[in-house]
Amino acid sequence: MQAMAEATDGIGPAVKEALEWLQATPETGGALLGINGRTLAAMCQGIVPMRSLMIRFATQLGSHCEVKPGAPAWWRDVDAWLRLAGYEPRRDSPTSDGSSNAQVNRPARPSPPVPQANRPHPQAFRPPSPGAPRAAPEIVSEGADAVVQALAGEAYRPTYERHTFNERQVHVFHILDTQDQRAFEMSFPLEVDYKARAAQIKRDLATLTRPQFERKYDRYRTQL
Repeated sequence: MQAMAEATDGIGPAVKEALEWLQATPETGGALLGINGRTLAAMCQGIVPMRSLMIRFATQLGSHCEVKPGAPAWWRDVDAWLRLAGYEPRRDSPTSDGSSNAQVNRPARPSPPVPQANRPHPQAFRPPSPGAPRAAPEIVSEGADAVVQALAGEAYRPTYERHTFNERQVHVFHILDTQDQRAFEMSFPLEVDYKARAAQIKRDLATLTRPQFERKYDRYRTQL
């Protein structure tokens, strides 16, 4: 299980509001948002998940906002959720006017202060500070070295299911490894063209190397 970061005052009410809008509980919201139910429950209490899980949550929520009315406009902004959670926005993520999302103001999320007794121990994991060193990114050659690497289709295979939560159906894709374990999980609203999604996944498995595929689908990786 991945470690959680420090509790943040604004994240709990925002996640609860999103689940209420989806008419889901932390347990039933997992397939809708691609997040483990225990992680969603912790987020409702103001506990910040790992940055990759925060991005996955915001990305999946944004896809629902595109087809379901009544959501605040900022819910579609992944970087706004990252700032609310105390993380830096993604690099080189332009807004509609061409400027960087790093310049967008953090959305106002009034909430009651968290009692001091409920705050985690000072040694708990915290979001990285702006000046913290970052791990060097993995570099995979796109030339001759990439040719000899095995294609992703030799390591993974896709499956598709349709689930119903609170009378609402969703498309769920699982990417299984060679041990038939779920390595990646994607869920989309019923309105999404699941056949097109399935075709794209199959093309990527047939054309991308395993490292390339894993980087492209990293936000859907099953981590809990």
